[in-house]
Amino acid sequence: MTTFLLCPPTHFAAHFLGNPWMDWRQSIVPDRAMREWEQLRSLIKARGGRSETIAPASQAGAMTFTRDAALVYGPGRALILRNDGPRGDTEPTRFARWFAESGYETETTPYRLDGGNVLRCADGRYLIGLKPGSSGRVERYLARLLGRLTGARCFGVPLSDVRYLHLDMVIADLNGRGWLVYPAGLGGANLTLPEWDAIFLGRPIIEVERDEAARLACNVVPIGNTIVGCGLSRRLIRAIEHLGCEVAVTPLEEFRKAGGGAHCLTLELEVEEAAAILPSARRETPQGGMTAVAGPTN
Repeated sequence: MTTFLLCPPTHFAAHFLGNPWMDWRQSIVPDRAMREWEQLRSLIKARGGRSETIAPASQAGAMTFTRDAALVYGPGRALILRNDGPRGDTEPTRFARWFAESGYETETTPYRLDGGNVLRCADGRYLIGLKPGSSGRVERYLARLLGRLTGARCFGVPLSDVRYLHLDMVIADLNGRGWLVYPAGLGGANLTLPEWDAIFLGRPIIEVERDEAARLACNVVPIGNTIVGCGLSRRLIRAIEHLGCEVAVTPLEEFRKAGGGAHCLTLELEVEEAAAILPSARRETPQGGMTAVAGPTN
């Protein structure tokens, strides 16, 4: 049973976030945001998951996007992350305190990196998104750190669209059965090229179209055999069900105003022991700790 960390959107407002989705003309409707968040929490329970909550803070209105706060890389072990915007100055101490009080051993990083740019695959590998123009220095550091902490293989995935600056907006692992991928967010990548085989491992790829990506179709979270999301079209639902997964769609329109969906609002608190990941995820990586995937970097 998967347990997630959630934070009520008590102080959530789009103006807390400096990102391309933010629009001062689109105010958050607080009651609607809370109702959507409660529905997501209820859906997690209905699908067999559990949730823990961290208290919101008025000075940190975007804490509701718990995905960016940390990476739980093993039982009782968490890496506290620092957002590369103003959130990185206000949130880490609050989340570090919560994890410590909950009995976790914590690690920190001197660099700023969003949790939405680190995707742990179902087999234990890690995909790390590189924002446009990134030198890759921070991402390579994280790959080396994760390699030391978990022994898992890491892949760097260059992102190309400033509107889709997080990996969880363009790629989703569907419980190891297949993938949702928005190719335009990867520079229009030809996903049939050999360099992508190392990531997708020959599993079915469901390509997401532009209008579906704008509804955050890739920002989904698996709960057991159910894929939970907010922007899944009928076409995508049918394709995911064809892989043998169930699909649950829940409204998260208030959070989409700030570029967030189901994946952004949830943080897994339980992962398998590093030794339990599949052998394919534990191969040696080149010097630097991260296998790079071809693609645009600016």
